[in-house]
Amino acid sequence: MRLRQAQAVVVWKGKFLLLKKKDLLLKKSVWRLVKGKLEKGETARTGLKRELREETGLKKIKIAGKIHSYDYEAPKGVFRKVETFLVEAKEKPRMTAEGRHEGISAITLVTAKQALAGLHWPAEKKVLAKAKTLYTAFST
Repeated sequence: MRLRQAQAVVVWKGKFLLLKKKDLLLKKSVWRLVKGKLEKGETARTGLKRELREETGLKKIKIAGKIHSYDYEAPKGVFRKVETFLVEAKEKPRMTAEGRHEGISAITLVTAKQALAGLHWPAEKKVLAKAKTLYTAFST
């Protein structure tokens, strides 16, 4: 089986957004980027906007562009294709009831250095490092 996911590196006022979310494989909560499965018929951008709204309450955003994509095999032979976008938030992200229902226990806005130290998965660290470089280049 193949699943498509959209992921966001979200920046708000120079800080990067991380979510503390229950990881089913690790069976514990770890810091993650915003990511979710695309629903049938959704484009990556449409699914990303929905995930951001559901998990962080963000409605006012600017999608700067797709910055990376990668594939991985999840447990039980499920292959996932992840498209990652750099997103500038135009409002402060917040905890939502829907996010709590999805296993999110906290959100934080941190420096890129703190985000790189806090993220658990190497693939997410890689895209955050790339996003930091792009964001720095465009915001100066």
